[in-house]
Amino acid sequence: MYLKSMLIFRRCLKSTPLYRREHDKYIHVSHPTPDPDELLANSTLLKDSRTVTAGTAGNFFIKRYNTKNFWKKLKRSFQYPRSYRCLAGSILLRETGILTPEVFYADRQYLVTEKLENFSPDLFLSSHPEKCLDFAPALRKLHDRGFYHGDLSLRNIYCTENGSFGLIDLDSILFCSSPEGLPQRKRIKETARVISSAILLSRKEETEKFMEEFLRNYSLNKDDILDRKVLMEEILLYIKKTNMDWCKYRTENTAEKI
Repeated sequence: MYLKSMLIFRRCLKSTPLYRREHDKYIHVSHPTPDPDELLANSTLLKDSRTVTAGTAGNFFIKRYNTKNFWKKLKRSFQYPRSYRCLAGSILLRETGILTPEVFYADRQYLVTEKLENFSPDLFLSSHPEKCLDFAPALRKLHDRGFYHGDLSLRNIYCTENGSFGLIDLDSILFCSSPEGLPQRKRIKETARVISSAILLSRKEETEKFMEEFLRNYSLNKDDILDRKVLMEEILLYIKKTNMDWCKYRTENTAEKI
């Protein structure tokens, strides 16, 4: 799926009229941006880690991918750049009516996008885990159209004032061109990530009940295509990885009910 996605993304970037390519740079034809180095130097930093530095400046969000280790730099030179993947994923998502910030600039190290309106932690579902159930139909739409976000916790899902949902952080996005959409194993993996994220943030204890409520909204009156037993196993696995201590809540009882 990875290699097929990269081929689709390459074709997307080669054919889109929205961007002009200058060597290894993709620049939006209608939104020229300042130099990304200068933007980041004058930004309000949101994250500064070994792998990523990100911040906001004016109406821009800037991300720099850090590869300080020589071997990682060498490895990255042979990989499809994450910034290009974000750009192609953004184009394809927006073409299908799924909200995501518009990309203004991308090269092998930098990504510059629009800053979300009213940008704050309160904009994201990580601050409103109760809205997770409302997001389920949007996730079904995403999966039916072949998209796999790859890191879909509630901190990467935002909600607009009119109730529409959008996605950020497309570094791991993949795309499946099959008419059936995303394969079930990928649907389960991503759905489990969303549900477990909501459970941990809201401290819900009735895991099975919450999963069933989410699946009712995900099904959209269509065929129920997700294997409940496998999904519950994935949910518990994510919870265990994320919070080992809290995971001790009645795992045995839950497993008996499946």
